[in-house]
Amino acid sequence: MSSSIETVIVLGGSGNLGTLVVSALINAGFKVSAAVRQSSTATYPDSVTVHKTDYSKNALVSIFQGQDAVVSCIPRTKVADQKTVVDACVSAGVKRFLPSEYGGDTTLPDIEKRISFTAGKKEFGEYLVGKEPEGLTWTRVFTGPFFDWMLTQSARQFKLDMGVMGWDLESFKVTIFDSGNQEFSCTNIKTVAEAVASVLNHENATKNQNVYVSSFPRLTQNEVLAALEGLSGRKFEVTRASTEDLVTKGEARIKRGEWLQGYIETVSASCYAPWGYNTFGDRAEKWNAVLELPKEDLDDTLTRVLRMSGTV
Repeated sequence: MSSSIETVIVLGGSGNLGTLVVSALINAGFKVSAAVRQSSTATYPDSVTVHKTDYSKNALVSIFQGQDAVVSCIPRTKVADQKTVVDACVSAGVKRFLPSEYGGDTTLPDIEKRISFTAGKKEFGEYLVGKEPEGLTWTRVFTGPFFDWMLTQSARQFKLDMGVMGWDLESFKVTIFDSGNQEFSCTNIKTVAEAVASVLNHENATKNQNVYVSSFPRLTQNEVLAALEGLSGRKFEVTRASTEDLVTKGEARIKRGEWLQGYIETVSASCYAPWGYNTFGDRAEKWNAVLELPKEDLDDTLTRVLRMSGTV
């Protein structure tokens, strides 16, 4: 393991993932900065240099001077802004850019025809690869859903009939999609942050690569349900649903302007769909080993989640 990357600036470093990425980078020994919007009131550790910016290209070029890597954790609704970020990286001589992926596999052929919100990320990915001749290297990190974080999000807070990924631990309810036996991959949110830091510590191995990581590369809903019922001592109320039907419903919501609810329904269904959007298997096992990520235990994760949810 060797890397010439020493200085890293994080965009969107005050969100659920961004704060963990900043901490992981500090713990890995990088000199960390954060770029925030002018209106931000976010606070950071004393060792982090904070730059307020309007995210214009000229402002970003100035901030990126002397930075070896830029890590984007900007919200999914701001993904289009990343083209400006990439252009600024090239102008400032940044070595490595990590875009805001951290989800399903947007490289799949025609995935944007099934899931409309992937179109922007797919187009951006092609734009990013096109910058290689200008000296910018990149790594796209695919993680599947943030498993432990999403399990704590209730149906009530989003005004939906089901929780994120189908689980509503608050009410001990679950929507099982199709047979419930479709394999999917997911990653605990802290592990996502640790993977980002490890990518930069494995500079050569991850250069211009799509990297797939997962806390649990091969899970099924039925396995998770059995584990949750065993750990909690409670039976879940089970509703059955079709991945195809819920994607159609979610896409219709998005078109009506109900973006958040439509996004949650679509991403929840696509997690378990047979298209491979969140099925990383061998690829995740390979990259977990390359990045030296620790093996994680499902029961340990679910016990922690149940405690966070106040249900045990």
